[in-house]
Amino acid sequence: MDKRQIQTGTAPTDCLTGKDVFLRRQLSLRVAYTLGQPPALVFIHGGLGSRYNWRSQFEFAQARAWQVLAYDLAGHGDSAADNHRLGLGLAHFLPTLFILWGR
Repeated sequence: MDKRQIQTGTAPTDCLTGKDVFLRRQLSLRVAYTLGQPPALVFIHGGLGSRYNWRSQFEFAQARAWQVLAYDLAGHGDSAADNHRLGLGLAHFLPTLFILWGR
């Protein structure tokens, strides 16, 4: 914690906490993003991972004020399992994420 946080008693906010993005009924993905300048970076974890696997890279991009997005695939991390379409990945979800992200 830095000096200001100790004085005010506030805890640091984790940049990867993210928010739930509801894609359709019974399917939400946990998405962490930061608006910024190009290049826009999207980090997608591998099997059995989560968006937290990309902490160092996410924080690096944030420090340079780049746009950055990391999310948990369906059924991983804090995202809901997609029981109807397990196995769908980036090609399926990325267009919707960018629409919700305002791009």
